[in-house]
Amino acid sequence: MKYIAVTVLTFITAAVSTGSWAYSSRVNHGQTTYPIWSELSYFERDVLYKRDKALANDPDALLAFYILASGRHSIGDYETVNRRVHAFVEKIRPELERYLDVWQRGELLNRRMHEAFFLKPGISKAPAGYSEDQSRLMGIFETGEFNCISSSLLFIVLAYQLGFEAQGIVLPSHAFVNLILNNERSVEVETTSVSGYDRTHDRNYYERAAANWFSARGLQPSTYEDYLNRQFVSPMALGAINMLNQHTFDDQMSAADRGRLAEIGAYILPNNKALQYRRMGFYKDEIRQMTSAKGWPDLVRFFDTVLDTARADTQRFPNELGLNDASLWMHEIAAMAFAHEKQAERTKDLMQLVHTWPKPEELVARSQWALLHTSSTLLQHYVASDEFIEGLLFLLFSQDLLETSHDWPKTVSWFYSAWSEHRAKNEDWGGAIDVIDEFLSQEYRDLSLFRAYENLGIAYYNWLISYSNAKDWDGARSVLQECKGKYPETDVCKRAESVLIKADQKETNPKNSKEV
Repeated sequence: MKYIAVTVLTFITAAVSTGSWAYSSRVNHGQTTYPIWSELSYFERDVLYKRDKALANDPDALLAFYILASGRHSIGDYETVNRRVHAFVEKIRPELERYLDVWQRGELLNRRMHEAFFLKPGISKAPAGYSEDQSRLMGIFETGEFNCISSSLLFIVLAYQLGFEAQGIVLPSHAFVNLILNNERSVEVETTSVSGYDRTHDRNYYERAAANWFSARGLQPSTYEDYLNRQFVSPMALGAINMLNQHTFDDQMSAADRGRLAEIGAYILPNNKALQYRRMGFYKDEIRQMTSAKGWPDLVRFFDTVLDTARADTQRFPNELGLNDASLWMHEIAAMAFAHEKQAERTKDLMQLVHTWPKPEELVARSQWALLHTSSTLLQHYVASDEFIEGLLFLLFSQDLLETSHDWPKTVSWFYSAWSEHRAKNEDWGGAIDVIDEFLSQEYRDLSLFRAYENLGIAYYNWLISYSNAKDWDGARSVLQECKGKYPETDVCKRAESVLIKADQKETNPKNSKEV
C-alpha cells in the first residue's frame, strides 16, 4: 500500500510578548559592606568606618560625620576644617585652664566660638552671621554664616575637644545644646547668640522670644509646651537630623546627594521616622529609573544591598501606612527583578512574603497583579530554556498564591500551551497529548486562550500520520482507540480517524490510488 502524503498540522498557541532592552548600569553603586546603595567617596566610606568612634563622641570622628552631613564628599574639606578647629582649641585651651569654675569655661567657649568662626556684628536684628537657611557646618568655614543647627554642631565638636560632654536639644523649629558640666550640672546653650549661654527657658522667655528672638531669626516660634517636650539627642543623632535640614532641600541639593544623605542618615538613626521616609522616597525614584531601563541585574544588586535593612527599619513604625506601603512595593518589585534574573528560590521567598504581608484592602489588587507579573516572568524564562518540569513546579507553587486572581487561568493556559507546542515541534505527539490531558484536568485554566480540544485533535491526527508513515497500522488503530476512549463525546478524534479511513479506502480500491 502506497502512503498518501498529508501535511502535518500546526498547533494553535497563545502568544507571549518578549522584547529586547538595555539599561544604564550602576556598577559603582552598592560597593561597600554597608546597607547603602549610593556610590560613596573614599571620605564617606572612611566616615562610616569610624561610625563607632563617632557614636562614642570622638570629636574628630564627629567632625567628619558633620562634614559629610553638609553634603561634602572630599577628605580635603574635612582636613581643612579639622586644622582650623585644632588651631582654635590649642589657642583657647590655656585661657580656659585659668578658670577653675567649669561653668565659666563653658561660657567662655561660646563667646570665643562666635568671635573666631562667625561674622562680626552688623546692622541686622539677627545675630551677626546668622542666616536662617545656613544649616551646614561646612558653610560656617566657607562664609562665617550659621543657623541654630550648624552652630550647635560646631559647639558640640569644640566642647568634646576641650573635655566637655554635650547633647543636642531639638524643638519643632529649633535646635540648641545641652552642655554637661563636670559636677553633673548641665546648662542649655543657645549657640546662635553670643549671650545665649545658660539661657533660662521658662514660660516668660518663650512668650517674649516669640515676638523677638524667633522672629529675628525667621523661625516659626516655639512654645513653652514645645520646650517641655524637647528631645535630648546624642551628638551623632543631631548630625543625622542635620541631613534633613535646609541645605538638603530640593532647591539646594541634587537628588543623588539627597539620596546618599538619606541612606546614611537612616542607617545611623533608624528610629527617625522622617529619615526613613526620605530614604524610601529616594529608593522609590531609584527603583523606577532602573525598572524603566530594565536594569534587572543592577536591581537585583540593589535589593541584595538594601532590602532586608529597609524592611527591618520600616517595621519600626507599624502605624505608618506610608512606610508600610513603600516597603511592600519594594518587595513586589524585588520579586519581579529576581524573576527576570531567573533566581527562582529568591523569587519564591519574596512572593511568599508579599502574599502574607499585612496590607489594607486597597493594596490587595496591586499585590496580586505584581505576583501574577512575577510568576509570568519566571515562567517565560523556563519556557524559553525548555525547562518545563521546573516551570511546572513553579506554576504549582504560584497557584497557591494566585488562585483568586482573575487572570491566573490565562497564565496557566499559556504555560501548558507553550509546553504542548514544544513537544509538538519535536513531533512528540504522545507527549503533547499528555500535556493537554494534564491541562484539561486543571481547575484553573482558560480554554478560550489555549484551544485545547482543537490542539488535541491536531495532535492525534499528526500522531496517526506518523504511524501511517511507518506503516504501523496496529499502532495507529491503538492510538485512535485511546482517543475515542478518552473523548467519546467530542469531535477530537474525527480528523485522526480520517487518516485510517483513507488508508482503508486505498487498501480496498488500489486502482483509484496514485503514488506520491
